[in-house]
Amino acid sequence: MGITFSVEQYVMIVYDCRSGKLSQEQALKDINKKYKSTQKYIKREIINIMNKHRFYRFVSGGIDELISIYDKSMDPAFRANSKNYINIYTKIINDYVSEEKLGKTQKLDFDLAMATLNEEISKVVELCRTEKMITVHYEKALADIASIQKTSEKSQEPELISNEKMPPRFQKMLTDKVITGEKINRRWIVNNEKHGIKELMEWAEKNKTIFSTSYIMQTFCKRDGNPFTRGSINTYRSKYGLTSSDE
Repeated sequence: MGITFSVEQYVMIVYDCRSGKLSQEQALKDINKKYKSTQKYIKREIINIMNKHRFYRFVSGGIDELISIYDKSMDPAFRANSKNYINIYTKIINDYVSEEKLGKTQKLDFDLAMATLNEEISKVVELCRTEKMITVHYEKALADIASIQKTSEKSQEPELISNEKMPPRFQKMLTDKVITGEKINRRWIVNNEKHGIKELMEWAEKNKTIFSTSYIMQTFCKRDGNPFTRGSINTYRSKYGLTSSDE
């Protein structure tokens, strides 16, 4: 797994959501899945590193407490009050060296053991820093998707057009109750929820005009703001033997 690509993955998911390729729900699901996967990977890497010498045996809270101690070393306040932590590290090394002397084949002196501990601290701190960086971008991606959702919801609010501002054709369609007189995303809302295409086609025939497939897709929409699809329009044309027209 390449955790270095996690940030780029979040950016791509937000981009796909913004472009309409992904719904907000799916984008959130994908981002949360990737974030949890990254967290598990980092935790597993940290545990693998710390299991090599198992210094955490000498801390009352075990591995989680020692990870927390390492992580806090990133805080500037830690450096200002590091005496207590140095005492913790010293105790760990003393206990480790003492255990080595009790019949272990590989014996480490205090300085070598401390160097080994410092190497472990460095690796764990780097992974903790990576996790924090990814968390920042993860939270930003969540905020970006929430922003897209608010924009999308706002854009889906119908706009009621006064009769005098409508072109004559749409005034007539409103009078004939084919459209509601409202617009969403620059499209007129068709009144009939289930048989919108039928209503449009019959009205066009009655008024001796032609509504091409492209014209219907660009000009009219359902009450939820979604445009009619090319497939549904052409299916209706085929069912009633109408000529397809995209003029």
